[in-house]
Amino acid sequence: RFQRVELNQIALPDYFTKFMTSAHQGDSTLFIGLSDDFELEKVLGKKLEHNDTVKIEVMVTEVLTDEQLRTKRAEERMLLDAELLEQQQLQVLLDSFGLDRDHFVDGIYYKTISRGNGKRATPGNNIRVNYKSTLVNGQIIDNTYEANSLEYEVGRPDQVLDGFAIGISLMREGGESLMILPSNMAFGDKGSSSKIVPPFHTIIYHVKLEKVGV
Repeated sequence: RFQRVELNQIALPDYFTKFMTSAHQGDSTLFIGLSDDFELEKVLGKKLEHNDTVKIEVMVTEVLTDEQLRTKRAEERMLLDAELLEQQQLQVLLDSFGLDRDHFVDGIYYKTISRGNGKRATPGNNIRVNYKSTLVNGQIIDNTYEANSLEYEVGRPDQVLDGFAIGISLMREGGESLMILPSNMAFGDKGSSSKIVPPFHTIIYHVKLEKVGV
């Protein structure tokens, strides 16, 4: 588990404090001994059985000054607010499209617009798709209808977003669909490298599977 510790504001056992005050970011150590000697209530917030043998592995994942800590906490609050806002916007979006839990498949919301008569795309197939992707506010992320179709090999790593790959696996050649990708199936808590998609943002895809076996 992750726990942020302010050394000057918490009472810790001497052995723990000595390690923490001499360690650098990324350092780790392993303590092995009897529970009675470790004062685990101070470290773990709970008491173990009398004289249990325990191992405690500690890693310093961050070292922050007071100013850096304030900045870090502000950033974390912003991300938490963004995560909560995404959940609110997602529900409004689902309602507007008439989607519910019956449309939830493997982490995404999926709705068939028109069924294709061709074959399904399976791993190893090269396929061609057209799509338009937008943020919840309508901002366009990408539109292959106005540029070049996307061609890629199904199942090959790092070709498309995980949520997009799941949606494609549900389609047949010639079909069209609506895909709603929550951020955990899209660009997550970091957003896209291009900064077009901010952290914790749902993406809407309108997709047509043009060809299977390009």
